[in-house]
Amino acid sequence: MSEQVRHILIVEDSETQALKLMMFLEEQGWEVSWAATATEGLQFLSQEIPDLIVVDFFLPGMQGDAFCRQVRLMAATRAIPILMLTAAESDDAQVQLLDSGADDFLPKSVGKDVLLLRLQTLLKKKQSYLNQPHSSFHQAKILAIDDSATYLAFLTSELEQDGYQVLTATNGAEGLAVLEQHQVDCVLVDLIMPEMDGIAVCQELSQRNNQELSPILVLMLTARDQPDELARALEAGADDFVGKSSDMTVIKGRVRALLRRKLSQDENQRLLQEMIQSREMEAQHARKAQEAAEAKASMALELQVALKQLESSKTELEKIAMVTAHDLQEPLRLILNYSELLGRRFEQQLGEKGQRYLDFMATNSQRMQQQVQSLLSYLSASTGELPIKSLELAPLIEASWASCLSQHDLSDAELSLQGSFCVQSSPEHLKLLFGHLLDNAIRYRSPERPLQVQIVIQELESTWQIGVQDNGIGIAQPYFNRIFEIFQQIDKYRDLDTIGIGLAICRKIVERLQGEIELSSEPGQGTHFYFSLAKRLFPY
Repeated sequence: MSEQVRHILIVEDSETQALKLMMFLEEQGWEVSWAATATEGLQFLSQEIPDLIVVDFFLPGMQGDAFCRQVRLMAATRAIPILMLTAAESDDAQVQLLDSGADDFLPKSVGKDVLLLRLQTLLKKKQSYLNQPHSSFHQAKILAIDDSATYLAFLTSELEQDGYQVLTATNGAEGLAVLEQHQVDCVLVDLIMPEMDGIAVCQELSQRNNQELSPILVLMLTARDQPDELARALEAGADDFVGKSSDMTVIKGRVRALLRRKLSQDENQRLLQEMIQSREMEAQHARKAQEAAEAKASMALELQVALKQLESSKTELEKIAMVTAHDLQEPLRLILNYSELLGRRFEQQLGEKGQRYLDFMATNSQRMQQQVQSLLSYLSASTGELPIKSLELAPLIEASWASCLSQHDLSDAELSLQGSFCVQSSPEHLKLLFGHLLDNAIRYRSPERPLQVQIVIQELESTWQIGVQDNGIGIAQPYFNRIFEIFQQIDKYRDLDTIGIGLAICRKIVERLQGEIELSSEPGQGTHFYFSLAKRLFPY
């Protein structure tokens, strides 16, 4: 660590996790600040700029990837290194985190030694270079060094598909010779190579980078993803480390993250040099501010026009979807009726195979009919009127529960309700909301125990807070966002007779009632949906 005390901002909603991390970082001699939400983190950045940010991906309200994008939008914070902590370890999650603007990510379960190495590497790379010459936009150039001709060709093809200019070398010495002739932005080098391995290449590049104004970033590739190799690579000067066995989208994501960091460094260096060299900087700033104000005013006017056009198009599309869905119901009814008629009148002529075809046609027509009806419900929840009335929640919930039990022919389920209030809201929308949530609890009940559903209603200053908790089969965290999307189902539950729209309708209703809906769950432990409803609905 340098003599200057580095300042780290932690954005973590769990106080326990935040305090644990703060104690560890302060033991390393760093100054640490904590924000419990992404919004608080952005407020902190408006007052003070840290040297590094450690942010949790799963945050209440604005999540970690959205926070990263906000940080990258601001010139003052664009170059701050960001380390994302996450419980999700899938390849898709890794790409999502890197594409959001994070420089690196680690699972929350990682050991302290690896965490410390990653932080030291990110802090070491955050430097101010004051003498960078002006450079315009150029196509990113990458040098790939690997002794496997097959993997080198594969890597080159994949990177070129993303628009990069790729140079290649089959050994370390050849790669260094290429760097003598060409200026590159990033080097991908294999850890294990004969004669001169990746570690030696990194060490050589580190010495060169100390003398360069624009250092080359290095991504180490290895067929054996082991902690000791990670430590050796980072200590030798590598900026990142990834296994060859990783999905190519992960490797591409790592490359994008490194190139974003280099672009940010180059841009900052160029701006600093211009500030030093330009004698008319204040006048330029004034002119740019005026131009920006004029452009902003022009953009505001264009945006206003575009928003009106968008709203008009949205309304028109909703009408088209509603009319189309209505019109589809009649031909579907005809298909079902004639399928049944054919089956009865020509049972002998059709035979077993023909009857099976008719059954298949009827089953899929019924499913399509169900999808159309669900789509109509979704459109109604999205665009229908909101007739606000005064109503008691308890009778409405109990009626929805009785209806769901009768539909599923279930008698051993139990509902407990805490809190009964008279609210001002839309009865039809609330019936749909509770109907889908309770139906969901019944459909995904555990076969090992009787279903128990608990609904708790609390009154706050401006909202009603309502929780619907069951003891069913639960759901894994990576699916939390997906289940609220229209026509989305989890593969392991596709055998159930569902369309995948109920929770999308629930979210749309809650949003129209100016609230928010979330969930917490663990597989085998049940699911807890909790949402808010505004006491007073304001016009949009």
